[in-house]
Amino acid sequence: MNQQCKPSQTTRRTSRRRFLQMTGATAVATTFGPTILGAEDKAGTKRPVIGVEGHRYEVWHDCVQLPSHIRWTIAQGVAVDREGLVYIKHRTKTSEPIVAIVVFDANGKYVRSFGKEFHSGGHGIDIR
Repeated sequence: MNQQCKPSQTTRRTSRRRFLQMTGATAVATTFGPTILGAEDKAGTKRPVIGVEGHRYEVWHDCVQLPSHIRWTIAQGVAVDREGLVYIKHRTKTSEPIVAIVVFDANGKYVRSFGKEFHSGGHGIDIR
């Protein structure tokens, strides 16, 4: 074989490296390209939406005005009554029982709280 037609080791390594770079770039573009190009909120100004079709919810961080006497911990249930009041059951990890159900109006303003007897338990809330 003619020496000019035979690729050198350097050329083979460079070609392989270039091939791997191109393959990697193509894989990334194929995987993330549709997600990035289809993004409706590229500026990050809209609230995130979570859930599956039929049960989708807009996430509002810090949407409620919590009074200072309530130590918020892990929310374990949310319910809304027919007047639009939002009831949140949260679990408390305090040694002294504190209210476990906090009620807010539709704008997130604190209305009332109750349920010291549920302070360390309960996994949800139901309005009937």
